[in-house]
Amino acid sequence: MEGFTEFFQDMRATLGDALPNILVALGVLIGGWLLALVGRGLTRAALTRTGIDRRLATLFGATEKTSAVRIASWTSRIVYYLILLFVLVAILQRLQLGEAAAPISAALEGILEFLPRLLSAAALLLVAWIVASIARLVLNRGLKAARLDDWLTRQAEVDTSGQTSVSAMLGNVAYWLVFLLFLPAVLGALEVVGLTAPVEGVVNEILGVLPSILGAAVILVLGWI
Repeated sequence: MEGFTEFFQDMRATLGDALPNILVALGVLIGGWLLALVGRGLTRAALTRTGIDRRLATLFGATEKTSAVRIASWTSRIVYYLILLFVLVAILQRLQLGEAAAPISAALEGILEFLPRLLSAAALLLVAWIVASIARLVLNRGLKAARLDDWLTRQAEVDTSGQTSVSAMLGNVAYWLVFLLFLPAVLGALEVVGLTAPVEGVVNEILGVLPSILGAAVILVLGWI
């Protein structure tokens, strides 16, 4: 009986010392979980307002419902779990379990170090998309104003109704060419050393051949006339 009483007193003393930390850790858990929910909701709402999923679905020739690209959903989930990881580290440190928190802290430090590079790459992709869209729009409208499609249709005597027009095709070529020109910069921002050099070589070769292709196209059109 005395042994049971001593055990009970020791357990009560231990719980009494650890109880404040346990209560604080529980509060951090609940508050962090609510913060993660709010962060996920705000991130999803902000990305949904930009229409990024719809734009990417259009880019890859799909609809927003059938496209496998869900940037808003994926990003909001990443934000949710990142916040939970920070909360978990705070809880472990509060419970004086620093050894268990060390690997998670190291992983979070690596993520935070990579995050600026990821944001830089995303900003470059945004600029590339804007420039590519403007280039395609200007080229399409310029070729339509020049009535290139009508002229080619009359010369070839081919009915092109229901088919992709030449001006639209050239606009798409210019669109993807701009993305290709930005690709080395994007890979450089991500510090993907193994891919940057080969991609730069490919881009340089394309740029070297491009004047010859344009010259051949001009000669072909003049010869046709």
